[in-house]
Amino acid sequence: MKTIAIVYGGDSLEHDISIVTAFFVHEACQKKKWPHCLIYLSRKGSFYCGKSLEKKENYASLHGFHAGIFVRKKNRAYFVSRGKRKEIGVVLLCGHGKGVEDGTLGGYFDTLKIPVCYSGVETSAVLQNKELTKRILRSEKIPVVKSRLVTKKDLMEHHFSLSNFLQGLRAPYILKPLHLGSSIGVKKGNTKEELEKELPQLIHLEDAFLIEEAIEHLVEYNIAVVGDDRRIFLSDIEEVNHKDQVLSFHDKYEEFQGETTRVIPAILAEEVKRKIEQYASKAFLKFGCRGVVRFDFFYQKESGEVYLNEINSIPGSLAYYLFESKGMSFGELIEKLIDCAQYRAHYAQHQIHIYEESNLLHIARKK
Repeated sequence: MKTIAIVYGGDSLEHDISIVTAFFVHEACQKKKWPHCLIYLSRKGSFYCGKSLEKKENYASLHGFHAGIFVRKKNRAYFVSRGKRKEIGVVLLCGHGKGVEDGTLGGYFDTLKIPVCYSGVETSAVLQNKELTKRILRSEKIPVVKSRLVTKKDLMEHHFSLSNFLQGLRAPYILKPLHLGSSIGVKKGNTKEELEKELPQLIHLEDAFLIEEAIEHLVEYNIAVVGDDRRIFLSDIEEVNHKDQVLSFHDKYEEFQGETTRVIPAILAEEVKRKIEQYASKAFLKFGCRGVVRFDFFYQKESGEVYLNEINSIPGSLAYYLFESKGMSFGELIEKLIDCAQYRAHYAQHQIHIYEESNLLHIARKK
């Protein structure tokens, strides 16, 4: 087996979560004794390798990190650092958030023709945008929470009225940055006045936000799907929020200290389970997803309605824990991701890249 490059980091607000995800993948590869290397993308855009990456305390100063670059030579891919090169067989992306998960990093490896597991630039970019995602889900008859998009430009217009803007939306409200994940910047406003206080404080995070109707008396369920257009595998469903509250960044990532209550598999009615599995499968295929993707749902207890809330194209920890109770180990999940990357690269390689009938080159030569 050629070396697996575990690539993570980047200039994202979810940078630190990315490090945790990479460490989980690193440990799984160690157990399997697979050749692999951690390759860290700093906030300044440089790639680093080295044994020091295995200690979290070194990331603040980049102590012991060795800068390097990816290159392709004679149809082989390498990571070159300090005059030494390591052949790379496949890239596993463990980056989260805007500027990384949105197809930016995956597109870089596509350009170098290095097999990489992700959903592609187009799909990744759309899934990072909550408004575009909702539009497509609505068109596919997959229920989503009612919302409005508000931009920084809107707020700066002298004639802008939040009261008029909120017409048709019922209080309380949920305020979400358009592109950020991990509940960063997510706030609840019980009234218009509370929203007016929160919006100016969040402008430094994003230029656009969604204002949603808050779903009360809810339960949150997550499910992950792994695969591609050949075959998909569904994970178990987990219940992550039974307290009818808005989960913060801190709430979501307490799991790493074992403090957050998670029920896997979730105990839920068969009809609700069927809807969640159906909507997740349909969305995965309609968006053209590849690799592992997590789908977060709201279930409204009183109405029995199920809403697809968000789609995470590179979920934290690659959602490995959702597959374990179905008998799929982290190692087996990684094997599926490698297979998806290789299949994707093979498909791209056999597409036509030169248009033989074009006269453009001939015309250019005449000039």
